Amino acid sequence: MTEADLHKRVVSFLRAKKLLFCHVPNGGPREKKWARAGRSFGIYPGVPDLLIFTPTETFVGVALELKTKRGKVSPAQERWLSQLRDARWLALVADDYDKIVTFINTVYP
Repeated sequence: MTEADLHKRVVSFLRAKKLLFCHVPNGGPREKKWARAGRSFGIYPGVPDLLIFTPTETFVGVALELKTKRGKVSPAQERWLSQLRDARWLALVADDYDKIVTFINTVYP
């Protein structure tokens, strides 16, 4: 399964759960003009793929960085995950759809 396939499946599941979330479209190709302007618009490398704003009993939200089994977390992604944890977010890297579903159903019963 590609990261895009995993992402689409997780988004469908989050919609069905009726959680408040968004995808952060920081990756991918951009026109040079937009890439230069991106920082002024608040685009930062490493922001997790999905931010779930619905609070849990313990955390203010959940941040998911989606990867394939062979995907690697970049230093910028590690920094964001760490900073979000410091801000009381549950921030993690996930690469398996079934485990993500189990996890989400556990923190959002």
